[in-house]
Amino acid sequence: MDVQNKIVELYRPFRNHVSKAKLIDSLLAIHAHSQFQQFSSNLPNYVYNLPPGYSSTTDFSQPTKYHLHIWEMQILVKELIMYGQLYGGKKNYLNWNHLVDAINRLKALEGEIAKIYITKDNVLVELNRIAHRMFHLQHRPSNQDFARYWILYSDQELEKLIYKTIGLTVEEIFLISLACTGFYIKKFAMYYPPDIRLKGITQEKIDRYFSHFSISYESLKEKLKGEQTFDEKYVYAYSAYYKYPIIRLPYEEKDSLVCPIPRLLVERFTNGLYYEICNSTNFDHIFGEAYQNFIGNLLSKVYSNQEIFSESTYKTKYGEKRTVDWIVDDGSSTLFIECKTKRLRLGAKIGLLDLTEVNRELDKMADFILQVYKSVLDYKAGYYSKYVYKREKKINVMIVTLEEWFLFGNNLSVSLNTKVNNKLKDNNISLEIVKEHPYIVASTEDFEKFIQICKKATIQNVITARINNKEKQDWHLLNFLISEFKKEYLETKSLLKKDYDELIEDLLEKYGTPPGKQSIA
Repeated sequence: MDVQNKIVELYRPFRNHVSKAKLIDSLLAIHAHSQFQQFSSNLPNYVYNLPPGYSSTTDFSQPTKYHLHIWEMQILVKELIMYGQLYGGKKNYLNWNHLVDAINRLKALEGEIAKIYITKDNVLVELNRIAHRMFHLQHRPSNQDFARYWILYSDQELEKLIYKTIGLTVEEIFLISLACTGFYIKKFAMYYPPDIRLKGITQEKIDRYFSHFSISYESLKEKLKGEQTFDEKYVYAYSAYYKYPIIRLPYEEKDSLVCPIPRLLVERFTNGLYYEICNSTNFDHIFGEAYQNFIGNLLSKVYSNQEIFSESTYKTKYGEKRTVDWIVDDGSSTLFIECKTKRLRLGAKIGLLDLTEVNRELDKMADFILQVYKSVLDYKAGYYSKYVYKREKKINVMIVTLEEWFLFGNNLSVSLNTKVNNKLKDNNISLEIVKEHPYIVASTEDFEKFIQICKKATIQNVITARINNKEKQDWHLLNFLISEFKKEYLETKSLLKKDYDELIEDLLEKYGTPPGKQSIA
């Protein structure tokens, strides 16, 4: 028996269990538990046989001890759409015992697949796959998440791309999305066609929104069955459900739009909006400029104008070049910052046996780092005209990425370091530059905390602490900061709160109190 057929045999008991489940009630159960865990909503009284203590948990981490996780519920939704019973069914996941039975079967299946594919040679790669699958779901959505993308997408040129592709302004997308999210946090289903009454938002715009974010049950079922894989990517592969978190199907004998996991709706209109426009003409340049300006906005909230230097041009004997995107000078040292919107491709996030895409993406990151080191050398050679080189100041390098690459742990960090060193050699640059000017790769979210901590503890103290700590230098940056600069970390705040509050106030002034009357199930 080949491996794929073996996995199909292992999969069959789990599928058979799901095929006996009442589709609507089971999706309703997943909605209840995902809302309880992700948005602190009260558990409804229609879920029953709950284990003692579960419904009274308040801390986000507490429900995990009951072994019901949102990343598993996502897989269960997919399986229910493919094989659950729209009418009839003996199993009902509103019953905790039935739900946990399904989850345990899924866990067992994952364990058996892992036995086939995971070895001592690729276990660190598996840890990275786990990080991409789980870590972003291990904190509740916040206004900070909304604000980050709302402000970024509101860049004038970027918004033009979004409007051209979707036919809605960023303001309209976020207004409708927030109204829908607020609704689905409380309710499982909305009657179709949706009657969402927002001042200034026509029914045509509502319809256009749902054409991008929803799909019929039959169409989704067909897409999911076409995507199904029985290999090491079973729980990691792309799913059409992530693109269409709202599903049109009959509920209580009425045509309805249901949203089993509203957290996926949040991700769809924030980071997921990227995929609507990424193939647009001149996208890379427009998105790059918008992101660079966004990072500059964050810096301006922490440092004074005299401490921040924006990108400019300078002349060398080889022609005109551009400086790094941002330089921060806190008096003790400098931080050279390059902003990159490049995202890890899905293949790099889920690859286990074939690491071609992982290596390709790491190679691109190494190119980014090489680019900054070349600019550092030009700076030290005196070519920067607007920011004069001072020998006594330490220079540090940071690549800020829009999303988390999870380049921590011995496996990926070593691979990246090797690629950086090889590129330096190929360009006749001494490897000592890495020791003299260490680099850090950070996500936007971590960067917001990092610069606030650096403001209090100085850039050099923070980076020196990280480089000199052999035990923790490969830790995820935020975890390191919490461990080593706990006092400063606890004093950090949301840099975008004021911006978000102003955006909401503008919406209220323009559109009135959202939402108005809704037709609900």
